[in-house]
Amino acid sequence: MFKAIHAKTEEFVILLDPQWQERLAELRALDAENQFLCQECRQPVAVRAGAVRRWYFAHKRRRDCPYGQESPTLLAARAVLYRRLQEVFGAAVTLEKRLADSRLSRPVDCWVEGKETPIAYWILESGMKSQEERTSLQGELWEAGAYVVWLFTSEMLHESAETGTVHLTTTERDFLQHTYFDFDKRLGSDAPGGTLHYLNHQEETLTTFRLLQCVHKPQVYKGHRLSHPFSAVQIAKTNGELAHPGEREHRESLKQERKRQILLAQTQQKRDEEHREARSATGDPGQPTPLTVARLASMSHNGPREVPSQRSERAGKCKFCGTVTEDWVAYEEGVCRCRECYRKGLF
Repeated sequence: MFKAIHAKTEEFVILLDPQWQERLAELRALDAENQFLCQECRQPVAVRAGAVRRWYFAHKRRRDCPYGQESPTLLAARAVLYRRLQEVFGAAVTLEKRLADSRLSRPVDCWVEGKETPIAYWILESGMKSQEERTSLQGELWEAGAYVVWLFTSEMLHESAETGTVHLTTTERDFLQHTYFDFDKRLGSDAPGGTLHYLNHQEETLTTFRLLQCVHKPQVYKGHRLSHPFSAVQIAKTNGELAHPGEREHRESLKQERKRQILLAQTQQKRDEEHREARSATGDPGQPTPLTVARLASMSHNGPREVPSQRSERAGKCKFCGTVTEDWVAYEEGVCRCRECYRKGLF
């Protein structure tokens, strides 16, 4: 753990805070007096301040406290996460948050008092054995009223460079999140994929998979892979979601393009309705609407094409073959495009 209670002041001492880096002698003196207590069991904890690993607290005697069984990998990932969140949220970040009356096996890695809702960041370094355990963890954080951002350590990432797929454990599959970035109209449906984040504490990078969908049941998935230095990752202040550089801009461009397409379709529909009303009022069957012509023009031009006859009492001269005919596909002021030329793929 990185946080302990000062026995005399009841204040928290966080070893990751820069103020303690120049106060090692003071830390050792307080340690010798048993002034640092675990926030869970309130038993004395010692300062571990070596030259290689990040400084941390460890229980002096008691071994059964859940706060004293955290691995070096988890602690290192938590340190990277805490520093980045501090850059974004400042004092709103709480390290190793203990939730009162919860059944959580350890503290929340980082807790943020967000603008709209609390945000909980939970790091998973290994698979959870039972469905009950996974469901309980999700339920406890949900009951706390927090929006949860799940992160896996990079040691859990198993991907195939050859196929571009990832092999997900049951735990990873259960913690897939459907985020703002996982809905893509270009896929032809509203069905979302899912997101998983992997934090590499050694290189301090974040690898994210978006739109993850199963391609071979039950564990082989494929999605869009992103990887950047964690310092470059954007963090939403509303719900804490993580976004790689350019993701939000790309998402916004997709939204604007979608709006443009909807507006064009609505405009064309309105024109078609007005055209039909005008024809109905005059009793004139008229000519195909621009939308009909555009749809016909979008068809394949490979080989002969059949198209329903558009015969009319009005004859026109075909702009391609010069034939005067009433059997045309499109007509405008005496000039037409005849059905036979359309079948031949001339337009």
